Amino acid sequence: AFRIESKTHPEVVSDEALTQDEVRGIVALANSRHIEVVPEIDSPGHLGAVLAAHPDLQLRNTAGVESKGSIDISKPG
Repeated sequence: AFRIESKTHPEVVSDEALTQDEVRGIVALANSRHIEVVPEIDSPGHLGAVLAAHPDLQLRNTAGVESKGSIDISKPG
């Protein structure tokens, strides 16, 4: 699951996620110390939460067999 609050897709966010206000606070503190915060979106490695919430996005091969952990990027989400 994702570790930053999402107002558009809350179903893929972990219970331990940072709120958007907490992230803004981290970025503000970093900026005050001339530090750049670079977000890391760990995908496609951690897309299990997305697939659990949206199984229709599961990639399937030509025989219809699921490709475990893979999202079909040709499907609009």
